[in-house]
Amino acid sequence: MMIHNKRVLAAGFVLLIVGTAGAAPATFDPGAAPAVIEITWSEIAGLVDAHPLLAAGEYGVEAAQGAVAAAGARPNPVLEAVLGRGRERPGEEFG
Repeated sequence: MMIHNKRVLAAGFVLLIVGTAGAAPATFDPGAAPAVIEITWSEIAGLVDAHPLLAAGEYGVEAAQGAVAAAGARPNPVLEAVLGRGRERPGEEFG
């Protein structure tokens, strides 16, 4: 498992050091039963749904769907008119 966030890595290291600072040295007991962690599928699904990369992917899909909808919309015609300055032509009467 690779940890890409340096703050998470540092916090885990600090917790490891603090947690083992007052503990007695661990001894290996070959007859001891291994620790069992029970987890349900609903807990796993909750962790997956809360993952930030999944949320970012969902927002990306929504943004792409919005861009497709905007590209398929009918264009709104725009009329533009420009008026220039009127000047008197030399040799012609005013008016």
